[in-house]
Amino acid sequence: MTRNRFMVTVGLTILSLLLSVSSALAQYIAAQAFATKEVYHAKGVKAYIWTAVQPSGWNPGIASPLGVCTTNPPCTGSFFETGFAKGTVTGNVLQQYVAYTLPDGQTANRFLDNLSDNTWYAFQSSYNTPLHRWQAFRYGVVKFTAPSLAFEDGFMVACGGEGGGPGIPMAVECNSTQYQSQAGTWSLYNYSGTQGNYCVYKPYDYGSVSWGPC
Repeated sequence: MTRNRFMVTVGLTILSLLLSVSSALAQYIAAQAFATKEVYHAKGVKAYIWTAVQPSGWNPGIASPLGVCTTNPPCTGSFFETGFAKGTVTGNVLQQYVAYTLPDGQTANRFLDNLSDNTWYAFQSSYNTPLHRWQAFRYGVVKFTAPSLAFEDGFMVACGGEGGGPGIPMAVECNSTQYQSQAGTWSLYNYSGTQGNYCVYKPYDYGSVSWGPC
């Protein structure tokens, strides 16, 4: 979810995953579909995300952003997100990634562990208040802790998909979506809005499917 994300780095920054107003493949954005919800002072978001079998060869790739943004929908502010990514930027290997806005407004991206096809993964993006750090989780285990950032909560949570490449086929399913309140409690939620040029539909309570072309 969010703007300039995957700028290629390994020497650059690594991918800028999708649109310019909230995405992960930024200037490469061709497809985006987020299920969004306004949450005042959101401290986190978590969901199960189905990896399916993501296509190979797309440049720079396709991703499943699950994150918190500092603006009301649409996301145009700072963000922290995690999820899966696959494409030329990952060597066409499915991996967990994390992306976040630095205090100077630039975007940082990291690729973490390899993932499996056709698997439900429990991803989480949340702010650790005692530590004063944003963290990315998988199955409740911390996989990445960000450096000190300029924000500690947000006004929007989102789960969905985005990708770079004309007509990229996209199908990202989010299940059991929950947001974390300022008080630290977690609550299941149904999305109340959408963002992007692809489609989102609700297959069941607390779930969404982002897909396209549509």
